[in-house]
Amino acid sequence: MRTTIIPAQITTVEDKIAGNLNFTQLILLVIPLIINCLVYTLLPERMHLNQYKLVLMLTSFFIFAVLAIRVRGKVLIHWLILIVQYNLRPKYYIFNKNDLSGRKIEITLGKKEADAKTTKVTITRESSAFSDLANLEKLLTKKTESIKFKPNKGGIYVAVE
Repeated sequence: MRTTIIPAQITTVEDKIAGNLNFTQLILLVIPLIINCLVYTLLPERMHLNQYKLVLMLTSFFIFAVLAIRVRGKVLIHWLILIVQYNLRPKYYIFNKNDLSGRKIEITLGKKEADAKTTKVTITRESSAFSDLANLEKLLTKKTESIKFKPNKGGIYVAVE
């Protein structure tokens, strides 16, 4: 049986359902119809067209129509989701491999491993990162003490005076 390799460019093409619209765009254009039907039937003076109902219907239609516009090959709602996820991500990543929180430390007591009196002790320390930051903030705000940074071999030596 003959097999052929399909290039990635062909398999990643979006399916067009109606004209130049894909499934996401069609859903975004159908949602205002559902909302407008609910507004028309459920809000006061049911089954009558009022000015406030007309305003609600037109705004919902325009909002979803704008979200269905394609920009640089992506639907605008995908860009909006991407921007919101970017803005909600953590801004600072603090990594300290010397932090003892969440670790189990084994300490060997005794001079030789072959010694029969060698015991292992497991120490767990609760996370004190917040209290360390609070102490650091108190230290930085004191007028009587100063912090000096001195270059050291391959690093920086921090001195509190």
